[in-house]
Amino acid sequence: PPLAGPQPPQAAMTLSPTIGPVGTAVSVFAAVTSGSNPPSTGITVSCDASSIDGSTVTLLDNGIAPDVAAGDLIFSGTAIVGPSSPFGIQTLTSNVLDAQGRTASATATFNVIPPPAPNDECSGATEIFSGSNFADNTAAQTTTAACTGGNDVWYFWVADFTGNAEA
Repeated sequence: PPLAGPQPPQAAMTLSPTIGPVGTAVSVFAAVTSGSNPPSTGITVSCDASSIDGSTVTLLDNGIAPDVAAGDLIFSGTAIVGPSSPFGIQTLTSNVLDAQGRTASATATFNVIPPPAPNDECSGATEIFSGSNFADNTAAQTTTAACTGGNDVWYFWVADFTGNAEA
């Protein structure tokens, strides 16, 4: 049997990307299903991005990027991972309100990771010198130019003698 009385809107939320360091621009999408008895009008959607040190973002259904098509009830906007965001899995919440005063909410998670090492790419290789050198790969990430061993960092050495060298 049909549901009696007013029914609130419903929402589902997705993020793209779902992982990244501080400064990452995160596209937020909230797919809204209209309420009923009566149908929802005047729907507004926002995203609370405070968990990633972001602001409250108004999500729009206007066909302007990151929104794909106007009027399809998929609202979108962009949140930025702020400089004080904690590392790890963070939950963002979208809030829906219709002109009838009915609400809905949805959540999605974003994994804030440390920034890559400055020498994570070959083009940013760190110079090392003859003798002992400190090396650290804790902030390394796997890149397309990586060796087959996983996470990589890059160093270069300019020989300051003639002959064989050992690592």
